[in-house]
Amino acid sequence: MKTIYNSTYKYTMCLPPKTGTTNWQIAFLENVKRNDPHMKLNLADLIPPSIFTNGDRLFSETRKVDRQLAYSQSEPQLISKRPNPFKLKYLAIKQILRDKTWTHGINARHPYAKIYSAFSQKFEKLYYIKNYKMYKKYGDLMMQIDSNLIKERGEDDAPYNSGKHVASFESFLILITKFKDIKYLNMHWSPSWFYCNPCDYDVNFISHTETANDDSKYFFGKIFQRDHQLTAYGFQPAYGNGTAKSYKSKYVSSFGEYWQENEIMKTIYKLYEPDFLMYGYSPDDDF
Repeated sequence: MKTIYNSTYKYTMCLPPKTGTTNWQIAFLENVKRNDPHMKLNLADLIPPSIFTNGDRLFSETRKVDRQLAYSQSEPQLISKRPNPFKLKYLAIKQILRDKTWTHGINARHPYAKIYSAFSQKFEKLYYIKNYKMYKKYGDLMMQIDSNLIKERGEDDAPYNSGKHVASFESFLILITKFKDIKYLNMHWSPSWFYCNPCDYDVNFISHTETANDDSKYFFGKIFQRDHQLTAYGFQPAYGNGTAKSYKSKYVSSFGEYWQENEIMKTIYKLYEPDFLMYGYSPDDDF
């Protein structure tokens, strides 16, 4: 779970990768520090990668507790009635998420835009070279898929590649469909629901990347202004505009005008269907 929380202002916000998480992390830190006279806002803290290490995260706590809990449960329990400290901490985190007096938010993005955004960044040639060890296993498979498609179709019908990426977007989509279980997908292109578990607690606010500027003003206005009579800061211009780019053309380039009817896309839709249904998106949207 990629969740930021603050016990003073009683909010949590799940931020799946590739949904504009950096803007939200900057805004959270700025709102907290600007409203606390005992805290100093260092602008350097608002710049990646520093921003990624600031703020309290339920995810890191949950992951640590999960690991320790799994280890402790693998050991013989000599005193069966002795309370497990890791389990107690885990339950405390769950209690926060299910506390209806808190504001629990999720930031979502159109699934198809999220998928293309992940491909575009992670497999852009220069980025890929810099992060080769992390993405090599995916890149190698994608290049092999492209090679096989060219052998099957011939050069005249080769997968579309603008030349900016190590492999085609089509090969990336095919790669996603090869995984039998979504838990094995890289976090940057996994379905958002997989990280936020929205059915497991009382979510009462959903932001869309496409409308994040307005959504952030509402969210921070509620938390800091209406609930605590403090100043609320929405996304600042320096964060970026928070609006979506048009990625639909990338799917058309890969599969043609009737791209939604392609069997690969039908499989992709089924993998990400909960994101469409729970977060109010449609494959027919402009994205």
